[in-house]
Amino acid sequence: MGWLIALTGLHTCAQVGAVLVGALTQAFSAGFHGGASRPEFNLGADVLFPSQVVALTLVFPATFWLAWLARTGDTWGYLGYRRFGWKPLLLGAFGVGLIGAASSLLITETNSTMLDLFRDSDSKVALWITVVVLAPITEEWVFRGFVFDGLTQMRGGALTATVVTSLLWASIHLQYSWREMSVIFLFGLVLGAVRHATGSVWPLILLHVFNNLLSCIGLEWDLRHPE
Repeated sequence: MGWLIALTGLHTCAQVGAVLVGALTQAFSAGFHGGASRPEFNLGADVLFPSQVVALTLVFPATFWLAWLARTGDTWGYLGYRRFGWKPLLLGAFGVGLIGAASSLLITETNSTMLDLFRDSDSKVALWITVVVLAPITEEWVFRGFVFDGLTQMRGGALTATVVTSLLWASIHLQYSWREMSVIFLFGLVLGAVRHATGSVWPLILLHVFNNLLSCIGLEWDLRHPE
């Protein structure tokens, strides 16, 4: 389990480190402009975008190196870089749709943290790229690309890997309520099932991108149509 702790820690440190760099940059900018330019720290695209770029830059070589150390003879396959059929992807999209419909009934209020993020972000384009593209790629490479196969080879197989990766993935979304994290966990179960059915990480990235795209559209709608 050392590799799991190391990789999860690497991903977390990359995110936290980039956030700190963004905070220092904003503080320096405020001081340079006499405090008038950026009077308050804004956890917007100018922090989240570089954090995801840094995380992605570190995660890809780290996962490849750790997968190579596993000596399976198929490093790319270990990470889930395989071709896939469209049927499991469509079934996964149907599952994501069901979860989305159920969550709309269980969760009636928009997450205030995400709403403030979209309202106050300096660059909407960078924010959308971060949330819709970069975050799904990074998270899927880590949790259901690398971690999933390692857990599958341990006692418990694909079922254990699906549950554990879903729990780990949900646990990093601390900006959400427990109900929202429960929905994320269910979403992770669907992604894990698709990973097991296809052996590929690519359909997971597509489903994750699609889900985040719909979430961003919903947030923008809520901003433009406040009740």
